[in-house]
Amino acid sequence: MKKFRKIGGILLAVVIVAVSMFSAMAVDDPKDLTTHSYYAYQIFNAEGYKRDASANQNDSIVNVQWGSAFTTDAQKAAFIDGLKSTAPFSAAERLTTAEDIAKVLSNPNYGDDSDVAKAFAKYTAKFAVDNNLTPMAGTYKNGDTFAQTGFYLFLDATETNNQEDVVANAVVSKMKANEAVNINVKVTVPTLEKKVKENTYNGNAASGINTAYGEYRYGEGYNDAADYCIGDKVPFELIGTMAEGMEYYDTYYYGFVDTLCKGLTFDANRADVKIYVYNPNANGEYVQTGDELVEAGKFTYTATVNADGTTKVVFECDDILPITDINSESRVVVNYNAVLNNEAVVGYNGNENKAYLEYSNNPLPTPGGTTPSKGKTPEDKVIVFTYSLDVNKIDKNTGAALDGAEFYLLNEQGKYYCMAASGLPYWGTVSKAVKITPDANNVFTVKGLDKGTYKLVEAKAPTDYRPLENPVVIDVNAVILPDYDDTAAQNWIDGDAHSALLAQGGNTLGYSVSKNDRVTPNSNDYVSVDGKKVTVSNEKTYILPGTGGEGTTLIYIIGGALIVAAAGLFIVKRRSSK
Repeated sequence: MKKFRKIGGILLAVVIVAVSMFSAMAVDDPKDLTTHSYYAYQIFNAEGYKRDASANQNDSIVNVQWGSAFTTDAQKAAFIDGLKSTAPFSAAERLTTAEDIAKVLSNPNYGDDSDVAKAFAKYTAKFAVDNNLTPMAGTYKNGDTFAQTGFYLFLDATETNNQEDVVANAVVSKMKANEAVNINVKVTVPTLEKKVKENTYNGNAASGINTAYGEYRYGEGYNDAADYCIGDKVPFELIGTMAEGMEYYDTYYYGFVDTLCKGLTFDANRADVKIYVYNPNANGEYVQTGDELVEAGKFTYTATVNADGTTKVVFECDDILPITDINSESRVVVNYNAVLNNEAVVGYNGNENKAYLEYSNNPLPTPGGTTPSKGKTPEDKVIVFTYSLDVNKIDKNTGAALDGAEFYLLNEQGKYYCMAASGLPYWGTVSKAVKITPDANNVFTVKGLDKGTYKLVEAKAPTDYRPLENPVVIDVNAVILPDYDDTAAQNWIDGDAHSALLAQGGNTLGYSVSKNDRVTPNSNDYVSVDGKKVTVSNEKTYILPGTGGEGTTLIYIIGGALIVAAAGLFIVKRRSSK
């Protein structure tokens, strides 16, 4: 009768390493699997043995035999043949029986978290599924007991495919007779954050936008809220973490699923997609490592416009394991641009965008389960705002609406409001500038402005009215999260647009317009503002009449005729006198 050293209670958790390791590593958002149901396979059965007769319980196992999971000699032979090509079983003096396998595993160097223990359990789990080994009746949970001492494989029976924050694991455990199952395994799942860059971030308003996520630091200006002009490129950033235990997968899918609202366009020619791996350096700071993954052919991306006008963009890698430097501590970071378009919602409700991460979450197909199985993270959201400007033209004295005026609009950089052939505005030179004209209600509207200072230059005044000598200077005022609270800007989780854009002056627009009297010279004496509406007045010009009228003109005509007649009479008389 051969005796073997006690083999650790849990030899492997396929998604995460053995329990004893958890005290030595930081685990983000661990998922407790003790509540899951498991299929149980008796790989080996055995007898308990007390090396010390006075001991209260068995501390070793003996008489290791094939368990009930193996129903044919062919299955047993195939199981051994597969092990023979795997170290250290390939170096065993003899490998023909279940007891021979147990002897290799009893080596004290092969503890719960050893590579050998993990490799054996991974192999056993895959073999059980691929070769239709026979599970025990029903399912088991943490705390259930077995009458027979032996080695048992537990495969998670939980449906994992397309589930949120769900991951499965497989465990091989040595059980003593009537001992409670202790599947005390916690696993980690990948996580995702989505960020948008605020281009006019005021660094004096908060503690600093560049905040750590784990030890990865967002790019400068990236947070959960931003505002832009229609036509602008809006930069986004997706940050994905990795799960523990990816080494137990043959392939590992990893994909970012991003949904842009109708107000944003993913233009492949302007998106400038970049995907990199980041890993911690000696100081624990995350730095970019390796090649850009799209250019290297490791990641691909596709954009699909949905029936509701939203756009689904997927950045994906069918198997992330071969990528250099990928490990459980890595971050995968996607940067890209989308264009704010004419469908953008103006004001308080904003333009919400969301993303989630899809990932492999089960290294094996569970009996009756689906393969390949993918899980997904909860969605993370960001929001983009834009604003508008309405201008009315009136007579300064009577208040009557005027038509026929035209304006140029300039931004703080002195660039003119222009319009591309695509119908999207941009800021350019005066030679490309568009003249803003009124609509049927005599209102000049500019939709889709960022917060900031603008100048209205009257290009043409209404007929018989004096044009403004100087520009009208206007401020578009808005306060979004990063303007006043950096912590809140990084943690906008309630999904309420009104918590990301503070109401201005108690109005329900979320933003306001005001005269800017700090810029001189200007024409603000001719301007009034109400909410987002700007009223610009003009004074009428008058043509002064000439001196005299129709009577004087007749006198001039008659007088001229008399002069001519007198001259003629003088000539006649002179000839007569001769």
